[in-house]
Amino acid sequence: MGVCITSVPKSYTIERVYDARMILERLSDKFSIEPPRLKWSHGRRRGIYLNHDDCILLGPRAWSGPTDTLLHCFAHAVTHKHQVEDSYHGLKFLDTLWHVVSTHYDGMPERYSWYSDHNAVFEYGRNKLRSLRWD
Repeated sequence: MGVCITSVPKSYTIERVYDARMILERLSDKFSIEPPRLKWSHGRRRGIYLNHDDCILLGPRAWSGPTDTLLHCFAHAVTHKHQVEDSYHGLKFLDTLWHVVSTHYDGMPERYSWYSDHNAVFEYGRNKLRSLRWD
């Protein structure tokens, strides 16, 4: 069974670099960290968080779309800055990603593209969404 995906209102998406910076500032405030720097590239096909530079590299053609890729990278920044040992894709990272996504999408984590993320992220999201349906 696939993950139920709902349409995402335009107010949640990134269309410009300015939108990405605003999302980073808002989430950084909520998660009590300094916002990571953002480097935007129109050719970039993926996003990545560079912990040694505290920088997110992102572009409009990122693998899960720029918004969800930014959220994923931001969760890496949060776990790194809070010195979580399993910050790659371990359980604490996944819990952090769930909270980041839920915060950004106003309590509607089903709006995140769990299905197009790494396998561990997909499985975690699918299981969490299933458990929400039965609670």
